[in-house]
Amino acid sequence: MTLAYAAVAAETLGGIATSNANLPEAPRPGRCTDGPVRPIAALLVHGGADTVMPFGGGCVANFGGGCARGSVIGAEATRDAFLLLNGLPNTPTTSLTVEVDPDDAGTAERFVYAGPTPVAWWRMNGAGHPIASRAIQTATTAAAGAQNRDIEFAEIAWSFFAAQLPTP
Repeated sequence: MTLAYAAVAAETLGGIATSNANLPEAPRPGRCTDGPVRPIAALLVHGGADTVMPFGGGCVANFGGGCARGSVIGAEATRDAFLLLNGLPNTPTTSLTVEVDPDDAGTAERFVYAGPTPVAWWRMNGAGHPIASRAIQTATTAAAGAQNRDIEFAEIAWSFFAAQLPTP
């Protein structure tokens, strides 16, 4: 929903943050078809083993087969679309690996692409669809996969948005 809103109303937003969201592979004709019309700061977080919103792209939540919920491009292709939109190089300015909970799915890796409208991209290695959180722990299930507990999505989203605010 965040990506769709950014496509139709980017001028009303200072930035977006998503957890496990990819752009559609073949969007239906309409206002969302071409994506945002102007650069927009983006925080994109995705589980590297997510099969519900597939990290590598493909059918969304395709548990019964038939690709009834449509298909998406991959997490890296979604990131690259925002890099292109924002006029940023495909090489991160900074990167960081976080490993707070050695018993979770794997490490959290942050890649920042700096500029007037930055992109921050987090890959949750080994994690599935549950939102990354230290505070609210989700049990691993076959359908959703494991959770990353090295970062708190709400905290990194707030920090990202706060950095986009104009200085008084």
